[in-house]
Amino acid sequence: MNSLDKEKYIEILNKYMEGKASAEEVQFLEAYYKAFDLKGEYTDKLSEQEFLDLKGRIKRKTDDAIHEYEAARKSLPGIGKLFRYGIAASLLFGLLIFAYYQLSPRPTESKQLAEHIMPGRDMAILTLSNGKQILLDSVDVNTSLEEEGILISKTADGYLSYQLLDNDATNNPSGAIAYNTISTPEGGQYSVSLPDGTKVWLNASSSIRYPVRFDSKYRSIEMDGEGYFEVAKQLGASSSKPVPFIVQTAMQQVEVLGTHFNINAYGDEDRVKTTLLEGSVRVTPSGHSGESKILKPNQQSILRKSDANGSLEIVEVESSSVIDWKNGNFIFDNENLVSIMNKISRWYKVKVVYEGHLTPDDFGGQISRSKNLQEVLDVLELSGGVQFKMTKDTIVVMPEKKTN
Repeated sequence: MNSLDKEKYIEILNKYMEGKASAEEVQFLEAYYKAFDLKGEYTDKLSEQEFLDLKGRIKRKTDDAIHEYEAARKSLPGIGKLFRYGIAASLLFGLLIFAYYQLSPRPTESKQLAEHIMPGRDMAILTLSNGKQILLDSVDVNTSLEEEGILISKTADGYLSYQLLDNDATNNPSGAIAYNTISTPEGGQYSVSLPDGTKVWLNASSSIRYPVRFDSKYRSIEMDGEGYFEVAKQLGASSSKPVPFIVQTAMQQVEVLGTHFNINAYGDEDRVKTTLLEGSVRVTPSGHSGESKILKPNQQSILRKSDANGSLEIVEVESSSVIDWKNGNFIFDNENLVSIMNKISRWYKVKVVYEGHLTPDDFGGQISRSKNLQEVLDVLELSGGVQFKMTKDTIVVMPEKKTN
């Protein structure tokens, strides 16, 4: 497929996803696989039937991808033009990857290692206020336990849910507030419904610490790592005013009344990012002279750890791409390599080292988080400028070798 074919393919695919493609353009899209020149060094060794089977596999693979993106478009009606272009480009990346795999010689030892590294899954540890720890992924559905007048259950859809049994009941004679902690390891993720009905999704290597009973005047939790929140609205016991919900991280405090937002506050990242999807939040740097900022939907605050003044930068973002991890995808939208490799390291439980002089270029592409490690690395290699080598549990990141 030459460069003009690629441009036409992406242009028509964008129109198709917007429901604006003509019948002739749809026919072109359905015949896209014919644009690939499959004749060459490897296909010459195939029989005619094997060659036809290969073309059919490429077509079916990309048909599946188109259907997936069409479903995603319907579920995200507000998706922006730039992001739609990224989806189309990612689909083309995926098709190229599939063709590359089918036409390439036997994988190297490095690729074989990466292909056997599977993605993460739902798993977390619940630490109760008495220090007892429970491996949540090993708990059977509909299993319950009672603590401090709270019934903790694992629901059929995998949530951990809390139910208040008695407003006045307490088994704690000291009156001290009891706290639970949920933490996810590398290669883990989990979701929980807190005692007030707030839903939290935790990404890999993350944790939240929260009371089993929230105060009637404010609700406060602590978080490390990355989490997506859908905060339940709650009115005060003696007033009609909403009870604030506060998320405290090492560098900032986020206050909300009822909203959807994402916080990325990993200790090994240089920036703390708070992204608002719905409602309104107030972001306040901790221990700095920086002023609070109120975010609007599709805005992101950025707090740099290197900034001694604690100043918040506000940028416009495509919020749906920020919660790609919650929706089961990697979406790299002009993202720097170190940030991308940190995500991959946490999800696949691998180490990352860098060799040689790497350019600071940003990378793009999209792929499901359910794919094996090698498939994800191939998406990045197609962006250009970088290549990877796998040694046991370590990814070696190197500059792309130039061919004459």
